[in-house]
Amino acid sequence: MEKSQKVELYRQAHRLVKKLKRRSIKKMDSLEAMGVTPGEFRVLMVLNDVKGISLGAIANGWSMQNSNITTTVKLLVEKGLAVKKKDLMDKRITNVYITEKGDEIRKKIILEFDRKITENLAQVSNEKIAAALSAINDILEEL
Repeated sequence: MEKSQKVELYRQAHRLVKKLKRRSIKKMDSLEAMGVTPGEFRVLMVLNDVKGISLGAIANGWSMQNSNITTTVKLLVEKGLAVKKKDLMDKRITNVYITEKGDEIRKKIILEFDRKITENLAQVSNEKIAAALSAINDILEEL
């Protein structure tokens, strides 16, 4: 496989994930019902994956402005969904953690998110899904 095909595989996989996320989040009723914005949901997902992460690391991971992350995290803290704590080793750094309440809301939203992903892929045949999964799993095993 040519280098350009490998790069195209990465780009298309990234495009697929991004498109599915965007479509699924747009159609989610639970976000508004739980008082969480799409941006806050994204940050909750990061906080769940990384226990204790700096604002800058969140911004870098999502290619977002620090000011946007700061505002989003401030709102999450006000809602009791996240807490900020000074880093024990470097007091200049403030890390953010998901709270139990934040994790409960994240889990509920994930259930709906998974349903929306399934709905968005409903028109794709089971054979295509199986073939794509097989190919992805093969690639992951080789990495």
